[in-house]
Amino acid sequence: MTRRKIDFSNIEWDSSTLGVRSKAFELSGKKFRLLELQFGLEHPNWCLTGHIGYVVKGELDIIFDDETVNYTEGDAIFISSGEKERHIPKPISEKVILFLVDDLDV
Repeated sequence: MTRRKIDFSNIEWDSSTLGVRSKAFELSGKKFRLLELQFGLEHPNWCLTGHIGYVVKGELDIIFDDETVNYTEGDAIFISSGEKERHIPKPISEKVILFLVDDLDV
């Protein structure tokens, strides 16, 4: 790894949560993640973390308090952090792969 390249192929998958596996790398106050969500995932809690990212593969709904937004392959994701933007992911396709960048100081 260098500060200009993150080689996800050399990072092991973390499968500590049922229905989710991820690869993560932290640099300059950011966490870069490759995230795989499986169909049927029942996310137990509202997520308050902000995300900037991209749907690499698949389709998912993200449920907010006031609406549900559908994301498909090629869509960008921008969610601010905090209670007002709390959300829950719900995979629609068999597998969803996301690339996300999260701030570490939140």
